[in-house]
Order: sequence, then structure tokens, then C-alpha cells
Amino acid sequence: MSNAGGCITIHSMEAFLKALESTRGQKAALEAVEKSQRLREAIAPITAVACGVVPLGPLPAADDTAAPLVMAVTQRAHPDVAAALQDGLRRRIEVVRCDSALVRRTIEKVYVRRRGLNLQTFQSPDFLGEPGTGKKLLCEKVEKLPPVNCAPAADRIVLLDVSLHSILINIDRQEPSDLGVGPSELGFKIVGGRPVLFQDEPPADDEILIVQRACLYDGVEHAHGIGSEAVETLPHVLHPTEIQIVGLAPDGSLTFHLYDHCVTLAPGEEGRFEVEYYYLRFGMRYHRRLILTVRGIWCVPRDGLVLGRFADHADADDI
Repeated sequence: MSNAGGCITIHSMEAFLKALESTRGQKAALEAVEKSQRLREAIAPITAVACGVVPLGPLPAADDTAAPLVMAVTQRAHPDVAAALQDGLRRRIEVVRCDSALVRRTIEKVYVRRRGLNLQTFQSPDFLGEPGTGKKLLCEKVEKLPPVNCAPAADRIVLLDVSLHSILINIDRQEPSDLGVGPSELGFKIVGGRPVLFQDEPPADDEILIVQRACLYDGVEHAHGIGSEAVETLPHVLHPTEIQIVGLAPDGSLTFHLYDHCVTLAPGEEGRFEVEYYYLRFGMRYHRRLILTVRGIWCVPRDGLVLGRFADHADADDI
């Protein structure tokens, strides 16, 4: 079977589809994609990852919307993926369900050149049938942030203690969870009303915020950990890309971007916020629920910071 460069004639389409009924034929067709730049570029990397598809050919002329484009799709892809993709590409799609492992391996080898592809998100589990979804699946999501306002007081630094709980569910099939353990190290503690930083050197002058974050991931993902990081500029991502810190005022107030709205909390205030959305990955629909708990914000003089070791303050009850 040959589809070098995507040059399959319509006359050989029947034989081509017949060959795709076997694992051997699927493997040969997918390997041909790796060698054909024209086939690879028929769709964007984000489309391949989101829809779980690989274009196999033939590649008709741009103005020939009647000729079908054959796509390998994972076995578990939602049945409405083809219609959404056809609507977005504005051409007829012929999908062939292929061995999921072979399709995913090809996508990861050919299209995933970098980490962090930002998948489009939706508000309803029925998003595949909504107008405009196909077009959105052709490009990465660009998070719509408000204007960033970063105006820290030069003689102060802000400390933020948050927890993030994520529950991710595959709503199309049961999926085992991946177990992982993250870092477990506190960055600071409030002892006797004063902050104690667990580090050897005081914060650098360009460090405006120290974020201490505890994370718990449930569902398809399963991991936990706690750690801290120094922030020099905003926006600062707490969960890519739906939860970010987009504002810091001179009094230490912080503004949080929460998917489709913002909230501002002042030092001494606490809050609990929920965000939920749906997205498509390898042709399957996922539902993510995020719970952000702001446990404390402190705006403290830099000359009032105390450096110490966690072991010396492990029994302190303040935080």
C-alpha cells in the first residue's frame, strides 16, 4: 500500500480503505505520514491531539471540498468528532477507526514537538454538537486575560498561601488514574504573627510575591504535593491556563483570573472559588473541576522577614 506524499487516487480509495482494516495496513499508512510533510501539515498539532486524528490522504486541491480526506481516529474517540472536524475544516472527512496505540504513538511522535499545547475549553458536555466547535478545534486556546496590574510596594513583599484541588474525569470511558507525588516542602510559616521564610537567603529585590501552593489531583490524575516559588512578574499561572494571578496592588491585594472572571482579595482575606470546564483530548471528552482556596495573604516589610528552618518551627500552630 502506498500513499507517499498523500498521492492516493480516488480510483484506489476502495483498496486503500480495505487495507486499513488490518493492523498491518494501519501501521503502514501511519508510518507514511511520518515521511510526508504535506500529510502532516494537513492539520495543526492541536487538532491531532484534541481529536485523536491523523490525516492519511488523499489531499485534494484546496478548492475541491467534495473529495474526502481520510483520517485515522482512535478507537475510543467520540462519534461526533468527525462531524465537528468536518465542519471546522470545511471539507468531507472519511474517518477510519484504527488501533488507538498506533494513532497515539504517531500523534506524539509527529505532532507533539513541545509540551503545553493549550486545548480549547467548553462550558457544556455537549460541546461537540455546538456551532463553532469545529473551528475552535483547529487552533490552540488563547486565554483572555484582563489588563495586568502589577504595582508592588518597593519595601514590602507579599506572601500567598493557597491550595488547589483538581478533579479530572473522562466522561466517555473509565480511565485508570496515574499516581504521582509532587514536592513536599513548605516555603514559609506565620509564627507568632510574623512570617518565617524557610530559605537561606532573603528574597531578591525583584521578587515581589512568594506563592506557597498545596496541590491535590483526583480522578484520571492522582497526585499531591506542596511547594513554594518566588514570583518576579505577572501574570503568574496557578493552573494552566485557567487560574492566574493578574494583579498586585501596593497594599498587597491580589487579583485572580478564574477562567471567565476575576476576584480581588486583600491581605487578611480568604476565599474559596470553583471553576469547571470540558475539553477534548485524543477524541474523548474530559470534565475538570478546580477548587482554589486562598488560605492567607500577607503584605510584610522586607526588613521584617525572618529566615529559618522548617524543623525549628514544625510545631508552630499559626499556619
